[in-house]
Order: sequence, then structure tokens, then C-alpha cells
Amino acid sequence: MAVVTMTLTDVALNMIRDGLKGDVVDLQAKYIAWGDDDTANPSPNTLTALGNETGRKAVTSRTVGAVGVVDTVIYVSPLEGITTMKEIGVFAGAAAGAGADSGILLGRAVLATPIVKDATFSIQFDQEDTISRG
Repeated sequence: MAVVTMTLTDVALNMIRDGLKGDVVDLQAKYIAWGDDDTANPSPNTLTALGNETGRKAVTSRTVGAVGVVDTVIYVSPLEGITTMKEIGVFAGAAAGAGADSGILLGRAVLATPIVKDATFSIQFDQEDTISRG
């Protein structure tokens, strides 16, 4: 199991801000996407898309954890996502759909070890989002 940390992008922070203001009503994280670009971005906070998105999958399930915690699961079956995954990102909001680069990019991570996904195995992404004081 690999642990990947993502920092919220500026567009994600603005979406949350606008939700608190009442201008945005859909803050839900809906898709995980993957791509084949492993370029480190010198300004990750300003990203709005993956380097080269090659696929995405809708969230499978969500549960509420401890105070301020949401646990999200995305299951990619053996026949889905057949590619080399070098980057992953999470997309949210009303515009997030099955199409590449749709929605608000919450965060992007370049995988330290690419995943060469073929039809012999599945992948489960477990995401824990924590909102905390401080």
C-alpha cells in the first residue's frame, strides 16, 4: 500500500470559500483521475488539471469518519484503467463528470513508483479528507 499526500489547489480553496459564501452548492469530490505525466510542477497550488489525463473513475462509496473526516473509496476493476499511472488527481464540483479535465482539481500527486495497470488486478484508492482546526 502506498500513501500519497496532496495539497489543496487554489481553485479547490476558492471552491470551498465560495461554498461558504453561498455561490457554490456542490462541493462533492466525485472522480479520481490518472495520467501519464510525471513532471513535477513547481507551482502545484496553481494547477487546474492533470498533466495528461488518460482516465478517470467515479467515487464508489463515502463514509463519515471522526470529527471533520470523510473517507472515500474508488474501486478500479481489473478491466478498467489499463495504462501506466504516473499521476493522480481528485476532481469535485458540479462540472465534474466522466470527461477528462472536467470539474475542480482538488489536488494532484505524482506517484513515486508508477502503477503499470493491466487486466490481472484491481486497484482500490482509499482517500481520507480531514478538516481540522488550526
